[in-house]
Amino acid sequence: MIIEQIIVFLAILLALFLLLGRVVRYDLAALIVLLVIIFAGVVSPVDAFSGFTHPAVLIVLSMFVMTRALSESGIIEYITRKAGIANKHPIIQITILTILVAILSAFINNIGALAPLIPVAIHMARKSNVSPALFLLPLAFGSQLGGYLTLIGTPRNIIVSSFRERAGFEGFGMFDFALVGSGLAIIGIIFLSLIGWRFISKKKKDTSEEIFSIKNYITEVVIPKDSPLIGEYTKSVKEITKEAVKVLSLKRDNE
Repeated sequence: MIIEQIIVFLAILLALFLLLGRVVRYDLAALIVLLVIIFAGVVSPVDAFSGFTHPAVLIVLSMFVMTRALSESGIIEYITRKAGIANKHPIIQITILTILVAILSAFINNIGALAPLIPVAIHMARKSNVSPALFLLPLAFGSQLGGYLTLIGTPRNIIVSSFRERAGFEGFGMFDFALVGSGLAIIGIIFLSLIGWRFISKKKKDTSEEIFSIKNYITEVVIPKDSPLIGEYTKSVKEITKEAVKVLSLKRDNE
């Protein structure tokens, strides 16, 4: 038993080394550690891979599929474009952003809900001439609040539901969390919209340090009037660039 404990401890150290040192990708690091434990005889191959059939894993995977489907369909892009039109008081802007991201994150992955709204938040910050943090921080908190609304809103809800089933009780339904979660989400959104954003610095940093180095993650491209892309669908950009470019948001010159 002591030898097995030592092997597991060494496997954890190996995982930390691979993850913190970024030697390999996260998924490969996890598989390497899993294989080490299997070949060491600590667990059997059946027990080691049984987790891949866990309902929580399958539901989380389906969330990523649904997120990609909504993104490819253009629904999220259309909604975020409409939200970006609201160029009014910070209270109205933050309320729109937090409500929108909370609704999206209740049904899709938080990252999938945040990705299309980040350019919208930055666009609002630029037009209001304030720091992007004024919109981005409430946006991040709003995505967490949305996870309280549904069973698939966050993996934590799924895991708790699966443990409840293992204990012999009925698992939670899709909207069993909504009664408590909606109250928490509403209180959180009200706080962020009316009070929370006032604690964030509104001063815009020097433009030479362009918006928290977002250039490392997002690029803005101006399409001229005579471009062959005019009138095309966003999927045409992916076909031309072989999916190397993903369109997060579209803005007209007058917006």
